[in-house]
Amino acid sequence: MPKQGAKRRRLHKRQRVVRVFRECCQTLAKRVAAVCEDEKIKNRLSFGIPRARIRAANLLGVSPPSLYRLLKKDPEQTPSGGGLEERNRGMKMSEMDAAVIRPALVSLIIEKKPVHLDSLLSRLKLDNPEWIWSRATLHRALQQRCGITFVKRQDMRYTRMREDPVNMQRRAWYLKYFFDYTEQGRPFVFMDESWLNKNMVPSFCWSDGTVDSELNVPSGKGERWIMIGAGSKDGWIQPSIKMWKGKVLSEDYHTEMNGDVFEHWMKQHLLPYVAGNSCIVIDRAPYHTMFTDDSKPAAKNMKREELIDWLIAHGAKDEDGELLSKEHLLSDEMIIIGPSGRQRKQKGWTKQLLYALAASLTPKPHYLAQEWVDTFNTMNGTDIRLLLLPVAHLVLNPIELMWGQIKRYVRDNNCDFTMSHIRELAEQKIQEQDSRAWNASFQHTWKYATQQWQADEMLLEDEEGSADDEESHGDQDDDQEAQEVELSTEDDEEEAT
Repeated sequence: MPKQGAKRRRLHKRQRVVRVFRECCQTLAKRVAAVCEDEKIKNRLSFGIPRARIRAANLLGVSPPSLYRLLKKDPEQTPSGGGLEERNRGMKMSEMDAAVIRPALVSLIIEKKPVHLDSLLSRLKLDNPEWIWSRATLHRALQQRCGITFVKRQDMRYTRMREDPVNMQRRAWYLKYFFDYTEQGRPFVFMDESWLNKNMVPSFCWSDGTVDSELNVPSGKGERWIMIGAGSKDGWIQPSIKMWKGKVLSEDYHTEMNGDVFEHWMKQHLLPYVAGNSCIVIDRAPYHTMFTDDSKPAAKNMKREELIDWLIAHGAKDEDGELLSKEHLLSDEMIIIGPSGRQRKQKGWTKQLLYALAASLTPKPHYLAQEWVDTFNTMNGTDIRLLLLPVAHLVLNPIELMWGQIKRYVRDNNCDFTMSHIRELAEQKIQEQDSRAWNASFQHTWKYATQQWQADEMLLEDEEGSADDEESHGDQDDDQEAQEVELSTEDDEEEAT
């Protein structure tokens, strides 16, 4: 029976090819007859006898160049069946062919060449002479066999930041303290900043294509509200919610914030209104992680004299263990060997040497936010802890979901495009976000944190035998300081942008 079924399918395919061939011949015959009838009526040829190919192209209904290319082709290379080549749709890409797709894609990225289906197909054909697969088959194989999808470039940027080894280590320590504080019964307080534009509207709307069916949205984004607030599983901490109009015309709303504004908000509108054993979770924006004066590292943009003063203040020593003086760093004669091997004398230490020495003396970072919390704990007898999120992990902050709900509500209901109406809409949505909404957002964060901790817990197992780590993380009073040791200003700037 299977053999008869296969024979029947081949017969049907042959009949289908013949039918298509007959239809093409019938169309061609009608075309030639119509042109000849037109010549009969006009009693003259469409084109003179010397212009034979042009007349033939006119009879066939094609352009002269197309006829020229058709006549130039070798009939022996033309597949049988009226020019219709049968495809074997039963063929499947082998594992060997699928295995070369990813290396070819990576090689294009390393060579800084454009990456798209055409360039990838060309690379595969170049590196693998036996490659027979088409562009459509390559597209299916990328998704189904290799797990490679076409995504927004920004998503890949955040993914790369999340997979950075240093940031993965920070995430592991954050999750460790997160679950430790949960077992201790500490309530978590999540804070963040956000924004609302005056002209924000949904990206899609119902329209019949006319002007009358759509809102008259002003051009540009318009003025901007800056928002800051904090909340927990019990809901928003109402005294912490503040809104003010932005004054800086910048794409990044972080430019509206600075250390003074954050310090005032932290001391006056947050710390007095949280429980005495709370854990405040903040991200790594620059104004959240400002260094204290004694823990600021040497900056690369410092002048030579400023680097020398920094080294003297931090007790720089020479090879013999003696303290370096300013006169020593400025007056020592040094021999500098250039790239070509040529030697020259230099009075005093170069900036490169000074910065290399300063990098080895980078102090343990301590942040002003932690200092504010410690001062508040000392004055009020509380035990509030501060925990910093890893970079590019918005999913670990439930308040991000609350801001998203507010923005969507404002977009859906913004009709008159005034700042007062925007603020009114935002306050309405904030009042609707009760403890149930916050609990739902917290559960979403908890689910992700639990799944991620199962993978990240192994990152900390390699450090359990380290004496430095035992000293840094063994005492509960130093838990937060251990979290802050690995922070860097470069990642803070990247988070802010």
